[in-house]
This record gives sequence, C-alpha cells and structure tokens, in this order.
Amino acid sequence: MTLKRTLWLALILLTLVFAVIIIVLVGQRSANDANQSQMEAVVTAVRAAGDLDMRHDGIRGVVYQYAYGMTEGRASDMQLARNDFVEHESAMRSDIEVILKSSISTAVGEALENVKPDVEHYFSTAKAVLGSPTLTSVETNALKFQESFEVLEEKLGALSELIEGRTTSIGETNHAELNRTFTIVLAVVLAGLFGGAFGIWRFRKWLFNVLGGEPLELQNIAGAVSEGRLDEAMEERPGIYGRLLAMRNMLREQRTRDQAQMVRMSRLQQAIETASVGLMVADEEFKITYMNPAVTQALKNAEPEIRKRLPQFNADNLIGECIDVFHKNPEHQRRLLTQLNKPHDARLQLGDAYFDLTAGTIRDKQGAILGFVVQWSDISSQMAIEREVQEMVEKAKLGDLKKRIGLEGKEGFVRTLAEGLNELVGVIDLVLEDIREVMQRLAEGELQGRMRDDYQGGYDDLAQAANSSMERLDSIMRQLIDSSDSVRSSNQEISSGNNQLSERTEKQSSSLEETASSIEELSSNVRNTADNARQADQLSNLARDAAATGGEVTKRTVASMGEINEASRKIAEIIGVIDDIAFQTNLLALNASVEAARAGDQGRGFAVVATEVRNLAQRSATSAREIKDLIEDSVKKVQAGSKLVDESGKNLDEIILHVKKVSDLISDIAAATEEQSSGLAQVNKAVMELDEITQQNAALAEETASSAESSLDSVEQMVQLMSFFKVDGGQGAAVSAPKAASRVKAAPEPVAGKASKPASKPASKAESGDEDWEVF
Repeated sequence: MTLKRTLWLALILLTLVFAVIIIVLVGQRSANDANQSQMEAVVTAVRAAGDLDMRHDGIRGVVYQYAYGMTEGRASDMQLARNDFVEHESAMRSDIEVILKSSISTAVGEALENVKPDVEHYFSTAKAVLGSPTLTSVETNALKFQESFEVLEEKLGALSELIEGRTTSIGETNHAELNRTFTIVLAVVLAGLFGGAFGIWRFRKWLFNVLGGEPLELQNIAGAVSEGRLDEAMEERPGIYGRLLAMRNMLREQRTRDQAQMVRMSRLQQAIETASVGLMVADEEFKITYMNPAVTQALKNAEPEIRKRLPQFNADNLIGECIDVFHKNPEHQRRLLTQLNKPHDARLQLGDAYFDLTAGTIRDKQGAILGFVVQWSDISSQMAIEREVQEMVEKAKLGDLKKRIGLEGKEGFVRTLAEGLNELVGVIDLVLEDIREVMQRLAEGELQGRMRDDYQGGYDDLAQAANSSMERLDSIMRQLIDSSDSVRSSNQEISSGNNQLSERTEKQSSSLEETASSIEELSSNVRNTADNARQADQLSNLARDAAATGGEVTKRTVASMGEINEASRKIAEIIGVIDDIAFQTNLLALNASVEAARAGDQGRGFAVVATEVRNLAQRSATSAREIKDLIEDSVKKVQAGSKLVDESGKNLDEIILHVKKVSDLISDIAAATEEQSSGLAQVNKAVMELDEITQQNAALAEETASSAESSLDSVEQMVQLMSFFKVDGGQGAAVSAPKAASRVKAAPEPVAGKASKPASKPASKAESGDEDWEVF
C-alpha cells in the first residue's frame, strides 16, 4: 500500500463519517420541527390553562370583594367587583377556546368538554352573588358559589395534570430523539475513530517496513553519514535502512579510493609545482582554479607589459577569475575550447608580452567536460630579438645596412646570434659599399673602377667577377651604344605591358580567392541559418500546440473549481440549517424552563430536562457555527483559487497568441534564408565568369611572352656584345652610362614585387589562426 493510497482511504473514511453525521442531523432537524410544533401547542395550552386557573381564583376574589363591599356598604367596591368579573369571565372563555384549538391530545379535549358545564355553573353562581341585593342573599348565594368553585377547582386540576402529562410525553419524546441522535453520532464517531486507529496501525506497520527502523534512528544514521562517520555499527535490514547501509558502504569504499587518488594527486601536484613549464587549470565554467609557480612567475614578470592593455591585471589575484579576461572574443574562445578533441596551439599577446599557449580539454570517461588546462611559455625575449632581426632585415631590404642588434640584456645563444648577425650585416655592408663605389663610378661613365682584392669566399668571387665585368664592359661599351637604344626601347615596352598584365592578373586572382573564401563562409552560414530556422519553426509549432493544450487544461480546471465552490456553498447552507435548529431548540428549552418555574414543584423535573435540552442545543449551535466558519473560509479560498485559475487561463491565452506570432516570424525567416541561398548561387555563377576572364588574361600574357621572344634576336646580338666589356673609358661610354644606370634602377622593381607577395602568405596564415584563437 502506498502513502498516497493510505491518505486517500483516510480521507474517504473521514468523508463517510461526516456524511453520516450530516444525514443524522438532517433527520433530527425534521423530528425537531415536528416536536417544536407540538411543543408550541402545548406551551400555548399550558399558558391558557394557567391563565384559566388564575382567572378561576380571580373570580373568587371578585366575589369576596363584592361581599366585603356589601358588608361595608361601599358601592364602588361592588361595582369594581362586577367589572372585574366581566373581565375574568371573558378571559376564561377565551382560554377555553385556546385550549380547544391547540388540540394537544384527545384526552385534554374531552376533559375540557366536561369542564365547560361546570364553568357555566361557576359563572352563574358568581353572578348570583354579584346580583344579591342584601347581605343575607349574598351569604346564601356564596355557599352555592363555594361549592361550584370547589368542583371546578378539582376538574381544572385534573385538566392541568392532563396537559402536564402531555408536556412530559413530548419532552420525553424529544429526549429520546436526542438520545437516539447522540447514540448514532457517537457510534459513527467511534467507528470512524476505530477505523482511523486501525488505518494508522496498518500505516505504521507499512511505514516501518518501508523505513526499516525508527525515523529518529534513520535521522541519526543519515547525520553520521553526512558528517563522514562511516564506521558506525549497522545491521542488515530491509527498506530505507538497508539502502542507507548500502550507501554507507559505498561511500566508505569511495572514501578509500578517494584517499588513494588524493595521494596520487598530491604527487602529481608536487611535480607540477616544481615543473619549469607554466600550467593553468580552469573549471567547466572557465574560472581559473589553479596556477603553478612557473606560470605565476611568468605572468608576474610580464605584469607591467600586460597592464598596458589590462590596467587592473594582477598576477597574484587570478585564482577565481574567468579566463575571458585574456580574450578579445570570449564566446569564440569558449566555443573553441569546448570543441577541442586534441591540444591546440596559439599565441597570446598582452601589450609587449608574448606567450605561446597549448590548450586542452579535461574530460571524464563519458566525455563530459571537467575543465581546461593551458600551458604557458613566455617568449617575450624571443619575440623581442625576432622584432629586432626583422627590423634589421626590413631595413636591409630597403638598402639600409647601418642597423645593428643591441646586445644589452642578451645572454647565451641570443647574444651569440645577435653578434653573428651584426658581423654578417657589417661584412655585407662593406661589400655593398665597395660595389656602390664601383657602380657610382660606372654611373658617371668611368669604367676603371675596381673592387678590393682582400675579400674571401663568395665575396672574393663577387669582387673578381665585378672587376672582370668592368674590364669587359669597358672594351665593348662603344659597340653597344647604337644597338642598345633600340633594344632598350623594345624591352621597356614589353616589360611595361607584361607588368601591367601581371598586375591585373594578380589582382583578379587575389579577388577571386577572397571572393571564393567569402562565398564559402557565407554559404556555410546560410546553410546553418536555414537548418536552425527549420528547427526553430518546428519547435515553435510544438510550443504552440503545447500552449493550446495548456489552455484547455486550465479551462477544465476553472470548471472543476466552480463545482467545488458550489458544493462548499451547499454544505454551508446545511450547516446554517443545523444552526437554526439549535437556536429553535434553545428557545424551546428556555420557554419550557419558564413554564416549569411557574408550575412550581410539579414542574421541577421538567425544568431539569429543559435545562439539559438547552445545554445540548447550545453545544450544537456552537459546533454548527464553528463548522460554518470553516466551510465559509474554505469557500473563500476556493473562490480565490478560482480567480487565480481564471487569470492563469487569460495569461495562457496571451502566451498562445504570442507563440503563434513567433511561429509566423520564424517561417518568414526560413523563407528569407532560402532566398539568400538562391542569391549565393547567382554570386557563384558570377565568380565563374570572373574565372573565365582570368583565363583570357592568362592567354593574353602568353601572347605577350610570344612577342617578347620575337625581340630575342636583337637582344641576343646585344648579349653577345656585352659578354666582353673591353672598351676603354671615353666620351661615348660616358654618354650611355646614365641610360644603363636607369635600367639598373628599374630592374629591381619586379623583384621587389615578387618578394612582397610571398611575404603576405604568412600574414594570411596568421590571420587564419586568429580566426580560431583571437587574443589581444
């Protein structure tokens, strides 16, 4: 038996008990209505009988008053006695009619019919006394009056006894009804208590089977387990106690494993603490939880540079901070880290400080993310020497060989490298300076300039080749003057055409690459957007259906609350009726007590019964009012709940409307995404047309190259002549020297253009890497 079923049975039993009590009370109300009608008739008859007896005694007093007035000779007293007699006579006749109309019993009616002649005789004897003119006649008639008074007194006493007997009978009937009602209610209550006690006993037995022990004992065991005391003595039992025992044993085994794991982790932590490699660990929420001394010291050393970009940076307070402080695009970095399946290398720049990072994801056996680990390597010094070397190389590329790498603060390999590069650049600068002087003299038309002869290796070969070239150039320069102009003009035109075509082709190729890359990314984004839009459309439809279903459920709930409210109102009306019955019973008992007090000793027993009835009525009224208050409070709460449910239904209708609007918007987004996909197809077609144009340009370049080959005959003659530079310095050589110099200066331009293009490729790779790992 489940707890829910047990509680339902208890509720049903309680409901049955109250139902039986209500049925009994309703029946008691019907009986009380009948008894109340009879009691009202009896009270009326009792009052009339009492008044009849009082008037009977009053007429005797009137007769005595008349005789006293006759004796004293007071006419006023005699007249007053006659007037009082008329009043008493009328009242007695009225009382007799009231008793007859009450119809409280047949015996009372018959007795009253027998009393009527005696009453008339009593009236006639009284009138005879009141009509006596002399004192003697008064005394004679008074004897007859006294006899009729005693006869009527006896019969009125018998009538009163009959009425009192009827009153007693009705009281006993009411008392029997009350006893019967009390007995039934008591029996129902006792049966309910017995059933409840039996249910509680069964529930306790079932609960102990489920728990396996006393709740306090289970609480103590749970407290011991929560405090880590896993060695408390326990025995094998069923139910929750047994589950606690199994959990305790499992936790004890887990603690043993954790202690062993802690030892291993301690060894690993000590190894990491003493390692020279910087390690940083973050939890699954990207908050830094650990930094070994190496990474702390590295960040501490770079702290002044880092604060140029992060003014609030403090290497000693990073524990607990989020790693987003190092990233330009935290969302991108988080997505990248959560999708890592292998270590990822990146470079981080913070001001002038540079770090090589190797990031990895820490996962459990099921693949769930437990945290992240990052290896930090401070390469600021290496990057500094790289920048100096790059600066020196860039200046050397521009012809400035005076730049040298500073040796301050450099040690070891870095210092040796700097010294070697400085010596290398110095030698190159010396050779180039010597060549510059020779070329300067050549530019001035002097072909007698020579390089030094104390170089070694390749530089010596260069010097000898330069000197030989100058000697040969001097011997043949005059022969080349005439042909050089035409050849130079043709070659310049071809070179210009080739350069323009090459530049145009390169630009078109670069544009095609960028366009293709952009279209690929845009296509991927549009496909993802289309998929997401379709999924969102499906989810919005499901949400709309769920909201509609919720609206129907809320409407049914509102109807149920209304039915509960109506049932509570009817119960309140029934309790109100019970309260009215108790009030009427209380009034009846009060009237009975008053009449019993008037009856004197003969009504004392009836007064006790009336008091008991009144007490019982008061208790019934008190209980009825308490039940009515509880029912009314329940009705108010049910009404408040109905109001809240109505409001919930209205809010849910608004939610359904909004969900429908969202669903329509998502459908429009899906349609727009499909249109974007169609537009991308058109863009792709345009790229294909650009590719055809590039191929046409390539064909044009081939035609230009063919034209260049046609000029090779003239160039060949010039090459054969220039292979021997034997012309002595003279006027013709001096004139042609500037033209040759102009060709020498123009020649490096294509070379520089070719060199600049490969240099851009590493930059593009760096940009590609930044797309995966964006940092400051």
